Amino acid sequence: MIFAAKTCNALGCHSPGGQPPDLSGADPFPNLMGKNAASTAGVSCLGMPYVSAGTPPDGVLMKRISGDSCGPGTRMPPGPALSPTEIDCVASWLSSKQ
Repeated sequence: MIFAAKTCNALGCHSPGGQPPDLSGADPFPNLMGKNAASTAGVSCLGMPYVSAGTPPDGVLMKRISGDSCGPGTRMPPGPALSPTEIDCVASWLSSKQ
């Protein structure tokens, strides 16, 4: 999964006890669906769902990784951005969970 490859959870950022959401495990989808973004997501995404029911790619997760602003400095992961192929992979994974 991209989250492990990009160390989203390996560095303790999005692992149990770290910054929400928890992206650890073989399938972090249950940690995303039905959960709303905390204050760390950026002002314009506060309280929005990480994954939108019925249209999973429309939530905060996709906004954050694609650079669709949730506020200044909110693109994830920090450092090099995900490639378009990696972003498409996450969108496909989310869509497969509908």
